[in-house]
Amino acid sequence: MRELLSELHKSESFRILLHNHIQKMRGNIRIYCRVKPQFEIEAESSVKYPELSLQSTGTNELTMIELKEQSYHFDKVFSSVSSQEDIFREVKPFLQSALDGDNVCIFAYGATGTGKTYTMQGEYYNFPEITECSGVLPRASDFILKEFNRKLKINSFGKINSAYIEFSACEVYNENIFDLLNKGNSLSMVNNAVKGLSSIRVQSTNDILTYCSIASKNRKSASTKFNESSSRSHAVYMIRMNIEGYQTNLNSVINIVDLAGSEKCSIESS
Repeated sequence: MRELLSELHKSESFRILLHNHIQKMRGNIRIYCRVKPQFEIEAESSVKYPELSLQSTGTNELTMIELKEQSYHFDKVFSSVSSQEDIFREVKPFLQSALDGDNVCIFAYGATGTGKTYTMQGEYYNFPEITECSGVLPRASDFILKEFNRKLKINSFGKINSAYIEFSACEVYNENIFDLLNKGNSLSMVNNAVKGLSSIRVQSTNDILTYCSIASKNRKSASTKFNESSSRSHAVYMIRMNIEGYQTNLNSVINIVDLAGSEKCSIESS
């Protein structure tokens, strides 16, 4: 049994080595662009995709058609027909890196009403289960729990001193930090860390999704010209993983960040 366990650990170490090599080749920092579908009342699209069929998500370029054409290049461009699953499939390798011991940050940036919160979270009230509308955060939670349990099974024949996953959530609003799991609790930064932030141990995907729902409802929002319920703060969701045991030590965190709208207040009329 010891020999089989040793071979299993060697295979896992080799997988991690290959995964890290592929990630470095593709780039540890990547910039993606997602184009939001248009509503019927909106003007004609000012975006076109060179050499792209509507059924493809393999392009890395788009062109803005305004007074004159301007092209932009990204690591990947998701067209208006791309699904939530398409987005998650592309960022999934970063989650695996976190499960292998690296700290990871995924964040959404853009103007109000462009779909940042939908991409990162999905519809607000579908958190208790994973649906086709679920965003990066609920899908990541489900993937992390399953892979974390797989790692525990690999080490089930060895001694495990501790193994847990913790979930935290905070928002930055008007340069102040608030705990989204303890509504109204103002926090402070001490030595580049948030002091007093709630950190809750979770056992299942449903646990994380339940706390995600609580955090999302506590987040500050307001109505603007662009969005009836627009996020007014930067929200940071943190999933911390820890395993200490035989031939395995894991201590990493995934930060999933939904930034507030990037435009000026005079434009958004908030």
